[in-house]
Amino acid sequence: LPQTGLVQGGYVAGFGGPALDGTFEPAAFQITDAGRGILTKALIVHEGGTPALSVGVGEQFGSAVTWSNPHPKQSDGFIRMREPGRTHRTRISMSGDWQRLEAMDIYATPVGAS
Repeated sequence: LPQTGLVQGGYVAGFGGPALDGTFEPAAFQITDAGRGILTKALIVHEGGTPALSVGVGEQFGSAVTWSNPHPKQSDGFIRMREPGRTHRTRISMSGDWQRLEAMDIYATPVGAS
Protein backbone atom coordinates (compact mmCIF):
# COMPACT_ATOMS: atom_id res chain seq x y z
CA LEU A 1 0.00 0.00 0.00
CA PRO A 2 1.18 3.57 -0.64
CA GLN A 3 2.58 5.48 2.33
CA THR A 4 1.67 8.87 0.88
CA GLY A 5 -1.03 9.92 -1.57
CA LEU A 6 -1.19 12.94 -3.85
CA VAL A 7 -3.94 14.34 -6.06
CA GLN A 8 -2.79 16.74 -8.78
CA GLY A 9 -4.39 17.63 -12.09
CA GLY A 10 -7.16 15.07 -11.63
CA TYR A 11 -4.72 12.18 -11.13
CA VAL A 12 -4.12 10.18 -7.95
CA ALA A 13 -0.57 9.05 -7.22
CA GLY A 14 0.82 6.91 -4.41
CA PHE A 15 4.36 6.72 -3.10
CA GLY A 16 5.91 3.78 -1.27
CA GLY A 17 9.29 2.55 -0.12
CA PRO A 18 11.62 3.39 2.71
CA ALA A 19 11.58 6.84 4.30
CA LEU A 20 14.14 9.33 3.00
CA ASP A 21 16.15 11.56 5.32
CA GLY A 22 14.28 14.78 6.08
CA THR A 23 15.45 18.29 7.00
CA PHE A 24 13.18 20.91 8.58
CA GLU A 25 14.11 24.56 9.24
CA PRO A 26 11.58 26.66 11.18
CA ALA A 27 11.80 30.47 11.14
CA ALA A 28 14.47 32.42 13.04
CA PHE A 29 13.62 33.63 16.55
CA GLN A 30 14.95 35.68 19.49
CA ILE A 31 14.87 34.60 23.13
CA THR A 32 14.46 38.19 24.36
CA ASP A 33 14.02 41.58 22.69
CA ALA A 34 16.67 43.19 24.89
CA GLY A 35 19.73 41.08 24.20
CA ARG A 36 21.23 37.65 23.95
CA GLY A 37 19.91 34.25 24.89
CA ILE A 38 21.23 30.72 25.21
CA LEU A 39 19.55 27.54 24.02
CA THR A 40 20.14 24.72 26.50
CA LYS A 41 18.01 21.79 25.34
CA ALA A 42 15.28 20.70 22.97
CA LEU A 43 12.64 18.00 22.84
CA ILE A 44 11.61 16.78 19.40
CA VAL A 45 8.27 14.96 19.24
CA HIS A 46 8.43 12.37 16.46
CA GLU A 47 7.42 8.85 15.50
CA GLY A 48 10.25 6.52 14.48
CA GLY A 49 13.67 7.41 13.19
CA THR A 50 16.44 9.40 14.80
CA PRO A 51 16.45 13.21 15.12
CA ALA A 52 19.47 15.51 15.36
CA LEU A 53 19.40 19.29 15.84
CA SER A 54 21.78 21.91 14.44
CA VAL A 55 21.54 25.46 15.79
CA GLY A 56 22.32 28.58 13.78
CA VAL A 57 23.25 31.75 15.68
CA GLY A 58 23.47 35.31 14.41
CA GLU A 59 23.61 38.89 15.60
CA GLN A 60 20.45 40.16 13.89
CA PHE A 61 17.67 38.90 11.65
CA GLY A 62 18.90 38.57 8.08
CA SER A 63 22.59 38.52 9.04
CA ALA A 64 24.95 35.60 8.42
CA VAL A 65 24.26 32.55 10.55
CA THR A 66 26.91 30.23 12.00
CA TRP A 67 25.63 26.63 12.25
CA SER A 68 26.66 24.15 14.95
CA ASN A 69 27.42 20.52 14.34
CA PRO A 70 24.32 18.32 14.80
CA HIS A 71 23.45 17.64 18.44
CA PRO A 72 22.20 14.05 18.96
CA LYS A 73 19.20 12.88 20.97
CA GLN A 74 20.21 11.63 24.44
CA SER A 75 18.86 8.52 26.21
CA ASP A 76 16.31 10.62 28.17
CA GLY A 77 14.81 11.98 24.92
CA PHE A 78 16.31 15.49 25.14
CA ILE A 79 18.88 17.10 22.88
CA ARG A 80 21.32 19.11 24.99
CA MET A 81 23.41 22.06 23.82
CA ARG A 82 24.80 25.45 24.87
CA GLU A 83 24.26 27.82 21.95
CA PRO A 84 24.44 31.54 22.88
CA GLY A 85 23.44 34.26 20.42
CA ARG A 86 21.14 37.18 19.70
CA THR A 87 19.08 35.34 17.05
CA HIS A 88 18.67 31.60 16.62
CA ARG A 89 17.59 29.20 13.90
CA THR A 90 17.14 25.45 14.15
CA ARG A 91 17.57 22.65 11.65
CA ILE A 92 16.03 19.28 12.49
CA SER A 93 17.49 16.30 10.62
CA MET A 94 15.48 13.07 10.65
CA SER A 95 17.07 9.79 9.57
CA GLY A 96 16.14 6.12 9.71
CA ASP A 97 12.60 4.75 9.48
CA TRP A 98 10.70 7.85 10.63
CA GLN A 99 6.99 8.37 9.98
CA ARG A 100 6.13 11.73 11.51
CA LEU A 101 7.69 14.87 12.99
CA GLU A 102 5.13 16.68 15.15
CA ALA A 103 6.73 19.37 17.30
CA MET A 104 9.86 20.81 18.85
CA ASP A 105 10.13 22.41 22.29
CA ILE A 106 13.12 24.69 22.86
CA TYR A 107 14.44 25.45 26.35
CA ALA A 108 16.34 28.73 26.60
CA THR A 109 17.14 31.62 28.90
CA PRO A 110 18.22 35.29 28.50
CA VAL A 111 21.94 35.86 29.26
CA GLY A 112 22.48 39.62 29.13
CA ALA A 113 21.42 42.96 27.76
CA SER A 114 23.91 43.31 24.89
